Amino acid sequence: MAKRTVLPLVLAAAAALLACATQTWVQGTPADAVLGQSLVRGSGAATAPLVPAATLVAVAATLAVATAGRFLRALAATVAPVAGVAAVVATLQVGLDPGGALGPLAAQTVGRAGSVATDATSTGWLWAGLVAAVALGVGTLGVAVVARTWVGLPSRYDAPVAAAGVRGVPGSSDNSDSSDGSDSRGDRGERGRSDGSDGADRGGAARHTDIWDRLSQGEDPTEHGTDLPGTPGERAEGAGDTGR
Repeated sequence: MAKRTVLPLVLAAAAALLACATQTWVQGTPADAVLGQSLVRGSGAATAPLVPAATLVAVAATLAVATAGRFLRALAATVAPVAGVAAVVATLQVGLDPGGALGPLAAQTVGRAGSVATDATSTGWLWAGLVAAVALGVGTLGVAVVARTWVGLPSRYDAPVAAAGVRGVPGSSDNSDSSDGSDSRGDRGERGRSDGSDGADRGGAARHTDIWDRLSQGEDPTEHGTDLPGTPGERAEGAGDTGR
């Protein structure tokens, strides 16, 4: 039995049974002087509270078999048919003894404990609920049979592994690499500009020394279109010294 067959069967049967449980399953008149010939009605959830509870458990167990891991799948495969059979038995008990199922409700109506003898009959909703309960039981038995062949959810639904956290956000390494590259290029540019300025400073210092050496030797460096270093006052003073 394939998953695509069992799951819809269980879910549809459970929905139908829960819907039937909200309707009147039994009704009758109690043999009581206080109540007289008043009509007492009992819904499926009131006369058989085990039915909705077992139905919900069966649905939860079936979904666990379809989605959980191996251990939980094995555990749920055991719980599902038990819950399905329990729903069938609880529904059948009401159908076999409607007066006994309605008696406690009649006693509650007059504020008594226990049960009151009631002449009750079942309605069509009870038998519709019994059909749905049988379908649910068959579906959950199928779940138990084929549970070993089912697998859980695909790996894309798994939580991210620890390695992903180590690697960081996708694209962060690329960004860091590009930023490292730009930093390296920036460092090289800074070093190039620094080297260029240092070279210019060294060239200017050498030129400054050469001019003053020529002045010390009695030569006029301005004859060749060379500016004197220093401030205008210093250049004038240097020119005066040369003239003397």
